[in-house]
Amino acid sequence: MKKKILATLKDKTIGELLEIGAGTEFRYFADDLKDSICISMPTSHLTYRKHTGLLPFFDMFIPEGFLFQYLKEIIHKKEGKINDFITLWYLAEGVRNKAKLKGRDIEVKETQNYITMDELEENDTRDTFLRLLKMFIDKNAISGIQPKSLAVVKDKAQIPGDEYIVKTYGEMYPNLTEVEYFCLKVAKKTGLETPEFKLSKNKNFLIIKRFDKEDLFFEEAGSLLGKTRLDKYTGSYEQIAKVIKKHSKEVSADLRSYFKMIVINTLIRNGDAHLKNFGLLFNEDFSYIRLSPAYDLICTSIYIKDDKPALTMNGKHKWLNKQEIMEFGENVCLLSEEESKELIDECINGVESTIKELQEYIEENKKFTDIGSRMIEIWDNALLEFENKKTVRITKRRGFNNGHRFNR
Repeated sequence: MKKKILATLKDKTIGELLEIGAGTEFRYFADDLKDSICISMPTSHLTYRKHTGLLPFFDMFIPEGFLFQYLKEIIHKKEGKINDFITLWYLAEGVRNKAKLKGRDIEVKETQNYITMDELEENDTRDTFLRLLKMFIDKNAISGIQPKSLAVVKDKAQIPGDEYIVKTYGEMYPNLTEVEYFCLKVAKKTGLETPEFKLSKNKNFLIIKRFDKEDLFFEEAGSLLGKTRLDKYTGSYEQIAKVIKKHSKEVSADLRSYFKMIVINTLIRNGDAHLKNFGLLFNEDFSYIRLSPAYDLICTSIYIKDDKPALTMNGKHKWLNKQEIMEFGENVCLLSEEESKELIDECINGVESTIKELQEYIEENKKFTDIGSRMIEIWDNALLEFENKKTVRITKRRGFNNGHRFNR
C-alpha cells in the first residue's frame, strides 16, 4: 500500500501528504477548508507540490547529522531504502505542531517513556543519551546537526510531564554544551526571551525546555521563505526581517528582538545563525504570531577558524561593525538611531557581563580552561572589531595564564 501522511485538526483529518515520484504534494480535503496547518500553507483548493523532496513545512521536522544517521540505520533495515518522506512517515506521530501527523499505523505507548530531571542532571552519560534515543524514536522530530534527543521529564506531581531537548556533543566539538550554555546566558542578560536551560552535573548535557507548547506552535523562517534545510545557508538577514513584517502581530517589538539577535550573533561570533535558527510562534487561530525566543546560539568561531555569518547582510558574508549594523537597524528593523544604540549597548553589556561569569566558571571548572579562554578571547576581539578598535594582546588574562587580555 502506498504510504501517506495524514494531517488532523481537532480529531478531523483535513489533508494528506503523498510521495509523488522524487517529490511530495499536500492537499487539503475539499470539504473542510476552514483551518490551515501552518502559516506558510493557507487552506486552498489547489495542491501544494514540490518536485524534489519534502515541502518546506514538512521538511523542517527532518533531523540532520547525528540524529538522522541514527534513525537512518533503524529505518533502512525495515524499509530497504531511506528518504525524507519515509523518515517523516516514521517520525510523524512525534511531530508537535498545530496539526497532528499520522504516518505508520502504530500505537505509541507512553508507559515509562519519561525520565526524571534528577536522572538527567545526575546521570549525564552516553548510555543515558542512547536510552533517550531508543525511548523517544517516535518523538524525535527535532532538527539540527548537534546530537540531541527529546525527553519527557516527569516528577511525581507532573502529569503530563514537560518536554525538554537534551543536547550533548562529540569529539569534533568539545565542551559544546557549556559553550551554548554561556551563549544563551548572553541573550538572557540582554532581556531577550530564551527557553529555560540548565547544564547537567558533569556538563555532558544541556537541558532545554521546549518553548512550543500545547497552545503555541512553531514554523521556521526557512519554511516561511519556501526553503528546505538544504537551503538553510542561502538567503539574507533582510529576508527574515521581511517575514517578521509580513506575519508578526507585534512587528515593532519583534523587530527590536530580532535586531538584538543579530547583534548578539555578531558579538559572540555565531556563524551558524541560518534560516532554521529563527522562526515564528503562532496559536490555533493565528491571532497570535510572534518571533520565537532566541535558540541554538553557539560561538562557532571556537571550532571553525575565521568562521563567517551563515547568511548575508547588506549583501556581505562578513562580520559587520557597529555603524553597519546600526544602518541595518534603521533601514531594515525600522529603529531610530537612538533605539539602535540602546539595543546595541544592552547586547555589549550582556557579553561583558557573561565574560566575567566565564572567568569565574573557568576557575572552578579547569577542564573548560582551554575552550573557555578561547571563547573569551574571541568575544574580546569581536567587541573591539565591532567598535573599529585595534586588538591589543598581553600574555595573561585575569585569573589564568594561557589566555589573553584585550584593552578596549
